[in-house]
Amino acid sequence: MRWLQPCGVLPARYGYLKISIEFVAPTKLESYQVQALIQAALRSLYGQVGSATLLVDILVWEPGTVQRRGVAGVHEAGFGLLRMEIESAAAVWAALTVLSTFDNKTCRVIVHEATPFLPALCRLPADADLS
Repeated sequence: MRWLQPCGVLPARYGYLKISIEFVAPTKLESYQVQALIQAALRSLYGQVGSATLLVDILVWEPGTVQRRGVAGVHEAGFGLLRMEIESAAAVWAALTVLSTFDNKTCRVIVHEATPFLPALCRLPADADLS
């Protein structure tokens, strides 16, 4: 996972993913349901034993049932920040990307950013007023 390793500093221990989850129907997910979704994604791709070795923490989860602007029939269930060991970041990313259903509902997990630095995910929007 060389692409997630910082250059010229101590190796990072954790990797962080900024994600959002979308459903076809309006769905509100709480953090315990997101944890179940992540475990289901890992189990479907890597099996029971493989998923047990990949530990993922939910640092932030903001639930919401917002319809995506300009996209009919797509509702964002929320967004969040995940933390995992740096060595398993690509495996977690892959499992989340190929997940297509959860709780018999069509869904999609979008990974917006991946980084070994948590502060990198806390940037201000481009249009923020800093005066």
